[in-house]
Amino acid sequence: MFQRYYNWKKDLEARTGLSFGVDNHTQFLNSDSTRTPSNAASNVTRLYGTWSAFGRGTPDTGALVFKFEYRTAIAGRISTQALGPTLGYAGLFSST
Repeated sequence: MFQRYYNWKKDLEARTGLSFGVDNHTQFLNSDSTRTPSNAASNVTRLYGTWSAFGRGTPDTGALVFKFEYRTAIAGRISTQALGPTLGYAGLFSST
């Protein structure tokens, strides 16, 4: 099903030295607490990769490694990280 995509990525890396990946993480947390806010929703989308600019095919490759992130709260709610203190929790919920 995804073979055309994988072949395209492999060809792109062979021609340009660019290799990349994308991921997305969405999270919704809800509490029955009487304190407000009692729910939160957030999202993070990442584009990451490497560009082997010099020395491809040799032991001494010069590469640029990169990662771009876009983080947002969803639907006017607060971020899931901001919900913890409202509920009296001091730890981290997840990577968003």
